[in-house]
Amino acid sequence: LSQNSSDIPLERHISHLLFSVPIPKPGGQAILVPLSTMNDPMALVMPPLKDLPLVDLSFNRLFAALDVPTVVTIVLGFLALEKKVILMSRRQSLVLDCCELLKSLLFPFDLCAPYVPHLTQAFMSCLDFPGAIFVGIYDDEQENGLARIVRANIPEDSIIVELDSGEIHCDGNRYETLKAAYQIIPTEPRSSLIKEVEALCKDAGIIPGQEALDVGLESAIDSMVPSTAEPPNNGVNPHDPLDDRAIRDCFLRFFCSILGGYERFLLVPDADYLISGNDWFDCSKFLSTVSPERTPFVHSLVETQIFQSFIQRRTESSDVRCQLFDECLAEYHASVVPYGRLGVESGSQAGDRSDDEINGSTYHLLVDQCATEPDLLLDDDDCSYWARSDANEKWFIHDDDAATQASSGCAESAANSSYDAETPFAVNSSGDLVTIPSTSQLPFNARFTYMIDGNPSFPTKFDREFFLPKEPEHLATESYVVPPPILTRSEFEREESVRLCNMCVSKRGPQKQHRCLWQLAKFMGSQFLGAWLMCIPNQLMQPGLTVENKSKIVLRALGALRTLRSHRRIVADEAAYRALIVSCGRCGTDRRTEL
Repeated sequence: LSQNSSDIPLERHISHLLFSVPIPKPGGQAILVPLSTMNDPMALVMPPLKDLPLVDLSFNRLFAALDVPTVVTIVLGFLALEKKVILMSRRQSLVLDCCELLKSLLFPFDLCAPYVPHLTQAFMSCLDFPGAIFVGIYDDEQENGLARIVRANIPEDSIIVELDSGEIHCDGNRYETLKAAYQIIPTEPRSSLIKEVEALCKDAGIIPGQEALDVGLESAIDSMVPSTAEPPNNGVNPHDPLDDRAIRDCFLRFFCSILGGYERFLLVPDADYLISGNDWFDCSKFLSTVSPERTPFVHSLVETQIFQSFIQRRTESSDVRCQLFDECLAEYHASVVPYGRLGVESGSQAGDRSDDEINGSTYHLLVDQCATEPDLLLDDDDCSYWARSDANEKWFIHDDDAATQASSGCAESAANSSYDAETPFAVNSSGDLVTIPSTSQLPFNARFTYMIDGNPSFPTKFDREFFLPKEPEHLATESYVVPPPILTRSEFEREESVRLCNMCVSKRGPQKQHRCLWQLAKFMGSQFLGAWLMCIPNQLMQPGLTVENKSKIVLRALGALRTLRSHRRIVADEAAYRALIVSCGRCGTDRRTEL
């Protein structure tokens, strides 16, 4: 905006974006903010909650650095099975992007290992942690730099992925390590996964592992520059952009293929709440139903912490992401329609079509069949608000405000207009909200240009008169609510208590079969114990209380907790333990021995 002449000052755009444009709702309509010097409006969209986790990155950079079998081996053979993985590159942004993209391919699982996408030398000791770790290291090419130190002393049982060259280094036998990680992945779903991802890359004109490493970064920069001319065609058909959602759907279908029927082996948690996620899934019975060719990989997967965490989220709470995976799992094994890019080629008439027709065919994704239907976004050709033929036929929510009206290329103030504090919104034909800055109190037919030493540049000083809405005197909100004198349970913890109470008093279903005689009494005792422990931090704040008396109060609380837990009778909830941690901090002495 600052590089071009506009009829709306830059100050007005900034104040409008900060104080008038609302935050979009998850899965709701998009909010379009047209910019007078840009071809396309700024689109603010939040994905629905029941969908793949948001990753606002393109997989172009990942597959420009690594080939498809390498990506599959890293995700399924190392990250999913909780091995140590280290990414290195001389491009700092490439390390960060690849870490996030590789982690996103683990859905429906969440990475439980220590995750440091930008590791510094001050924290390099985490490389010696036992177990899994996933880190990224920027190679500054210094002799005493972190990258050179790690290469010289590769941590035990870890691999180093060189993103600049695509090579993988190990602390032991490189061939045997990569062979074991690749061959443990089931052959049939692994081959289908590699073929489909390679087909998607081919449709996008990408040769995995052989592209320029800055191609994704350059495209991101180009998207922010207003385009005034169309690129030359030269008789060559342009490739479609890489379908990032289809890439993630490929890995989702892989996990659906190997975890079919897992929900039949979930166990109801015991009433004493002392067991972990390991006891909520019958691994041995589930493995007996898996084919021998897939058993080694599935056996290693179900013993990982990411699988136990998934089972715990699946059992304890109503996680919408777990619900999405369960629906995808049922749809995958019940549907006769093939999903994904290869599903087009396996159609009944695939042999009668050319490669160009197959590449242009529409394929169906598994996640789209089960995720919340998002609002349709405008195509590149249709999303330009200024180019719409119906731009003047929209309706406003606030009809009495004539201060903001849309014209062919700018926003003009109407005669005798008065500014309304509530900026009006227009609704286009796709149902998206369109909001533009007000032109009230601006000179008629004025143009605004920002220059330094005769060159277009971002201003070093703003004119406060052009800010509308005006900047408030205090940006921080003042709360008049008196804080509670004692610690309270969070909304999630209260909902969890209600759920456990309903399970204790249930008279039907699987809860009744797993309920013991004293379950309700133990639950009520846990609630009373937690309520008493949550009062301890406030009791320690009494004026004039000596350190010795504070220590007695804390020791009494710890003793009561230990006595009630000794025979697995009554166990406090998470809020009570949080109160004990706060109490130890307010006691003024070291109580690590008692804890």
